[in-house]
Amino acid sequence: MDKNLYFLTKSLVDEAVLEINKKGIPPKREGRGYLVSIGNEKYPFKLIVTEAAKIAGINLTSKDFSSSETNRNGFQKITDYPIINLGGEMEYFDLKQIAEYKKEVGKQYDSNSPGAKCYNNTRLKLQYLGRQLGELFSVDLINNYNEKPNKMAGQGKGFVQKEYILTGFIPKVYHEKGNQIFIKLVFAGFTSELCFGIDIDVNFSDDNNPFNHNRKALQNESQWKIKVDENFPTNWEDLLDVISPVFEKQLKIINTFFLQKNKVMELNNLAGILEYKKQIILQGPPGTGKTREAKLIAKQMLGLVDVNDLKDNDQFKLIQFHPSYTYEDFVRGIIAESKGDQIEYKNVNKTLGLIAEKALKNFRNSKKVPELISKEIWVEENYLKFKENLELILEQSGELMIKENTKPKITAIEDDAVRVNRYSNEKDSVLIKDSDIINGYIGLFLVEPIMKLKDNFLLSKSARSGMYYLYQNLIGKFKEYLEEKNLTFKFTNNFKQEELKKYILVIDEINRANLSSVLGELIYALEYRGEVVESIYNVEGNELILPPNLYIIGTMNTADRSVGHIDYAIRRRFAFVDVLPKNLSEEGGITFDSVLFSEVARLFETNLSTEFEKNQVQLGHSYFIDKSAEGAAISIRLQYEIKPILLEYVKDGVLVGDGIQKKIQELATSI
Repeated sequence: MDKNLYFLTKSLVDEAVLEINKKGIPPKREGRGYLVSIGNEKYPFKLIVTEAAKIAGINLTSKDFSSSETNRNGFQKITDYPIINLGGEMEYFDLKQIAEYKKEVGKQYDSNSPGAKCYNNTRLKLQYLGRQLGELFSVDLINNYNEKPNKMAGQGKGFVQKEYILTGFIPKVYHEKGNQIFIKLVFAGFTSELCFGIDIDVNFSDDNNPFNHNRKALQNESQWKIKVDENFPTNWEDLLDVISPVFEKQLKIINTFFLQKNKVMELNNLAGILEYKKQIILQGPPGTGKTREAKLIAKQMLGLVDVNDLKDNDQFKLIQFHPSYTYEDFVRGIIAESKGDQIEYKNVNKTLGLIAEKALKNFRNSKKVPELISKEIWVEENYLKFKENLELILEQSGELMIKENTKPKITAIEDDAVRVNRYSNEKDSVLIKDSDIINGYIGLFLVEPIMKLKDNFLLSKSARSGMYYLYQNLIGKFKEYLEEKNLTFKFTNNFKQEELKKYILVIDEINRANLSSVLGELIYALEYRGEVVESIYNVEGNELILPPNLYIIGTMNTADRSVGHIDYAIRRRFAFVDVLPKNLSEEGGITFDSVLFSEVARLFETNLSTEFEKNQVQLGHSYFIDKSAEGAAISIRLQYEIKPILLEYVKDGVLVGDGIQKKIQELATSI
């Protein structure tokens, strides 16, 4: 016997058996390896030895000794208890034969050769090992990947013996959707260092395999190997002891992989709905993660790696509605600005107006050829210099006529505009937007055919209406400045066409505001993307456009009856998607109390008022996630989040029936 088993005595073994009888045999130890027959009962050999070590005060784990023939014979000699080989229906790997296989690698294939026989024999035993692992972890594994022992060495060169022996398994639950991916058991390294390994691999020889692009990442995460040398296990039980923790990790990796794949497919489906409809509402009871789902959809739509990348992203905005939210808060409104000793009121875009403006600018720019982009940049750069020149003249003379012998004069230079007085009355002033002058100049002088102001729909309505002469004169003044400075446009092909981007606005608790009032004329614009609607506020014109590259995601709590009503006109412009409670026990990276989740869900089956539907009020899964790292252990969440809302449901008549309060108070955590 190994020296670390010399402590064993028959009396220690008998005491160990008594302890095992008290505690029971762990499920993962049942039905595998070598069993000791004592009376009418059978006990795992390694379990008896480790229990005997505990009684003797010795720290010994099942990995510290083997079930070798020497140790089994020594145990039987001390105790007189026979040992049965439960895995006796298939002999263990012929390690000597496997070591000799390296002589066959690369040779011309012969089905009767020692190499072919070794390959087939070893692969059969790898398949048996996979079945044992499936039984150990109570997982129905399908042997979904096997290769013949030969491969083509090149056109016309015939077949040669492979340099590895492998087989692959996939949990049955993933078989239909993942037949081209597998957990691989393999003997390899015959031409260098012989090893036994486990990893997750894909059938990369199939060009159409959808998992091919995942191969490198999966292998980096899952690869594990040990040398096949004098220390390699010599029986099934010892081998299972070594590799079962590794195989358990592989199962978790493959589970997480497919959960993420399913999530991506789900998000792609939702993104597809959003792409088609342009605006959706995620609806469901509290705690189902609607806001998180909205962010995940946005991440998917914008092609980001992580949800955290949404923070400070120019293409993403999240706001929350409340009952007092108005059109002036959301679309356009008036703000007060201090102008020295005076207060000036100014029309400005708000949340939706701002993101729609960005999206529209990008949408239009994406249609422009590089030459036009080059012209715009040149004009913008020189227009800024023109404004600086105007400001200098104003400081020196106090006033500046737009054109000689005319009344309109420039009175102030603003950040994005020039202020002009049309008549002698100082209060009769208008703002001429920089964008109108820039686009007007390009339309009149840098494109063919020219675009007159009244026909240039890139300009504001005022620039195209009765005041167009002011714009015409100011554009003329800008043209004179360029000529005085001898500045002419020269095309440089350094500009690429602007990429069309997606812009996403998430409106949390969208139904808490009066939507008809908040949206106003945009109810029409939601359905007819790209068409102009008239706003009651003039910001570079009254026009408002929701471009096709702007997407809106709303979230709605279906359990909240105190919120505003969504009328049919608005409802038909949104696609409504249910986000419902689900058991997250298989979700990787979280601790989820599935027992408590099921007990609470049962309340909504047995004690729900007939006035309500379970899917509208049942507590969502996020309540049952343990967040101990954030100071919100599941026990705290039960006491201060779950129970209070359930008791509130009782007050509101959602949950009814005798003893319902007692049922709620008796709820307990299971983790």
